[in-house]
Amino acid sequence: MSKISKPFQPLGINALFGEELEEDKQITPHYIPIELILLPPSQPRRYFDPEKMAQLTESIRVDGILQPLVVRPHPTKSGAYELVFGERRYRGAKNAELTEVPIIVKDLSDSQAQRFALIENLHREDLNPVDEVEGILQLLSHALNQPVPDTISALHYLKNKKENKVTDNVIRNEVESTILEIFDKLGQNWYSFTCNRLNLLNLPNDLLTALREGKIAYTKAKTIAKLKNSEQRELILSQAIANQWSQRKIAQKVKEILAQRTEEKTKTLTPSGQVDNLSKRIKQAKLWERKDIWKKVKTRLKYIEDVLDSLEDETNIVSQESSK
Repeated sequence: MSKISKPFQPLGINALFGEELEEDKQITPHYIPIELILLPPSQPRRYFDPEKMAQLTESIRVDGILQPLVVRPHPTKSGAYELVFGERRYRGAKNAELTEVPIIVKDLSDSQAQRFALIENLHREDLNPVDEVEGILQLLSHALNQPVPDTISALHYLKNKKENKVTDNVIRNEVESTILEIFDKLGQNWYSFTCNRLNLLNLPNDLLTALREGKIAYTKAKTIAKLKNSEQRELILSQAIANQWSQRKIAQKVKEILAQRTEEKTKTLTPSGQVDNLSKRIKQAKLWERKDIWKKVKTRLKYIEDVLDSLEDETNIVSQESSK
């Protein structure tokens, strides 16, 4: 599939807000000049697909805005409003040069407005993996009232706890219960998110940009990320996008490049250097944590041990004969 599959099935905004939005159905939207609406200082959404925005703009130019924007009275500017959600429609209306737009006004605190925006962002149909991960982390951090790095640490701790890698309890029970509750309401598994998606934010910027723009799937990006040389990585990325390479094709290309690099590097190393380099790579990769791979590695290590034992036996025999 060329499009990125949805990581979870949204339950709807009401699943997270309870009945907070139900009353909106009873409110009749009214129109105000679009210049009275201002964007908040920070928005959870960072990327807007140019082609889809152009389509939306044309639709709004022909049919107007069919679903009203949700705003709140601006916290510092009298007579103005701050957008809570509906940023695509707002931008489309600006592009279509509408002078007035339909709105629903809600009296929200800064905290409530941020929560609304985060939840609405997570339930977009065109949500990309980067915005999804960042959005979930922001939502968790908002609920926990702590910085995002602390939330990431809490998730890693819960993962290690589940895997019996920690014995002490360093986070409060309410932190753990809040994390589990939010993931449950999102319809997503916290453990799978922590293991498989959290590291997405550690990808190089070129891959993050491609993911935001929906040009490549996360699994393909992870494979390309194995290339540490930026020029090689950008070349494979551009070719993969242009030619719509499959996961298998990308893995093959990356494997060939890495094999060539290893061969070139090995040629410049002394035998002792090769051994040191191999030992370092095994430790960095922590192969013993991958049961499927470690079984194969142990077989090869056993062969090396047998060779060493044989050499030691030969040395002992020679030593004994020399002492006679």
